[in-house]
Amino acid sequence: MSRRRRGFEDRPPDRESEIRWLLHELCSEWGFCNIVDEADLLVQSVPGNAAMFADRVFLAEGLDPDPHDDLWRRVRDKIQRRVGQLLPDDPNAGSL
Repeated sequence: MSRRRRGFEDRPPDRESEIRWLLHELCSEWGFCNIVDEADLLVQSVPGNAAMFADRVFLAEGLDPDPHDDLWRRVRDKIQRRVGQLLPDDPNAGSL
């Protein structure tokens, strides 16, 4: 289940808002800010799962999306924790 921001506790998670908040976190925590420029496109064409989402983040930064890389795994895990259940191909989609 994703963490809720203050003031949003009583509202169901909105995929667009949660994805935009995740992109903000990726930028502020790890400096992955190029993906923020693609926010509108990303919200309209949501990657199917956390691994595909992590690949999009790395490609937007001009990095090789190597699933054996520790940073890639940490980014994928953060994506899974924050929005995994909101992604189309996640086995737990819709079970919030």
